[in-house]
Amino acid sequence: MPSVVNTAPPKSCAVIRCSQLCVDGVCTCHPGYQMQKDGVNCTDLNECQTATHNCTHEETCVNNNGSFVCLSGTTCKPGFELTVNNTCKDIDECASATHTCGSDLVCTNTEGSFDCIPKDECAEGFIKDTKRACVDINECLVIPEPCHATHTCINTIGSFICRSDSDPCGPGFVLTVDRRCEDIDECETGHVCGTDRCVNVIGSYRCECQTGFTFNQMAKVCEDINECMNSSVQHCAQNCENTRGSFKCSCSTGFNLAHNNRSCEDIDECAAETHSCSTLETCFNVQGGFHCLYFHCPQNFERIEMKTKGDLSLTVRCVKDCQPEDMICHGDPVHIITHSVLILPITEQLHEPQEIIMLRTITPAHQVEPDPTEVFFAILSTDAYLSFDVVKRTENGMIVGVVRQVKPIHSPKDIVLEVGMNYVKSGVVSYRNYVLLHVFISKYLP
Repeated sequence: MPSVVNTAPPKSCAVIRCSQLCVDGVCTCHPGYQMQKDGVNCTDLNECQTATHNCTHEETCVNNNGSFVCLSGTTCKPGFELTVNNTCKDIDECASATHTCGSDLVCTNTEGSFDCIPKDECAEGFIKDTKRACVDINECLVIPEPCHATHTCINTIGSFICRSDSDPCGPGFVLTVDRRCEDIDECETGHVCGTDRCVNVIGSYRCECQTGFTFNQMAKVCEDINECMNSSVQHCAQNCENTRGSFKCSCSTGFNLAHNNRSCEDIDECAAETHSCSTLETCFNVQGGFHCLYFHCPQNFERIEMKTKGDLSLTVRCVKDCQPEDMICHGDPVHIITHSVLILPITEQLHEPQEIIMLRTITPAHQVEPDPTEVFFAILSTDAYLSFDVVKRTENGMIVGVVRQVKPIHSPKDIVLEVGMNYVKSGVVSYRNYVLLHVFISKYLP
């Protein structure tokens, strides 16, 4: 007997032509897309039209392929929609099939609207009814035996398809008595989303998950969002622990969790006098801890502390103070030994030298005397990687030395830099100062 023969749809993902995903021989779509009635092709799910977005009342939902964005501050006139560039563009109601033209009319897009223009003849698959409107021809009822005996005829708008009797409509659809595939409303079949709100979509459904959860399009369940793994947003200043539907922040040793439950506040052990420094040591607070520093001034040098304990920087000077009759002391060119304490951050990359401290002198850069005093700066000791240098330049007409970091330092460490300053006149060192920089490299900064 005569029939229209269609090949049965393949049963294996190796040969089935799904537009996006295939699982166990069944086509599925990526999140943000929905399955068409043919069970093969996926189209964008317009979250803005289906009210499945999470934009607030103050924001405007803008659809894009597979997703949406929420924009604030701009609204568009009817017939226009907001783009991701925050501009308004015309909605093509004809292309998006959101017009209200009947089947006997042709939709023509206009700026901000559309027109319905009568057509003389119906398109293929349609016929005029008694009111001269174009209506769909149900080929499954009109054509004798349109499909092979092992296939089922399914009417579509303007045409028909032949599907295997085992699964004529595909997942998410049911065959009606007039040979059409009708969407199954899974939300009416039971508690498919548990305690979450169920939203039916064409050929499937989705769950409106609670805060802290996201819908898994493949597994059809609400899954916990691991906020701690989100690299685009740092929820916690230091330590993040994921919990079901939320997260919990904590701080490393030496910090307290702030009132916002996200930031960390340093504990100043020096100010609170909870440190373990001896009476001979100076407590210096750093983020997350403290250091006990012992600044020793040699014989014939007097100690002068320039800043208070626990400050972000600290300077102690040992200034020479000779007895009047001590000629050896007077003959020693060393006059001042300075201890300075600094905190520097970890640096993964360093594109150019970073100035960390300026060493001032009392020597003018331009001297009119025939035998001027010259000043020489030198790094006498540093770290093993030679991460610092010192350069001489002029600042406000005076000679200064600038200590710079010239290489990145990737991990926390303590470094002591010793810088020598020699004042030379007539080829002889007449005056010498030493500067010892105690540098603490920390991953935490105030």
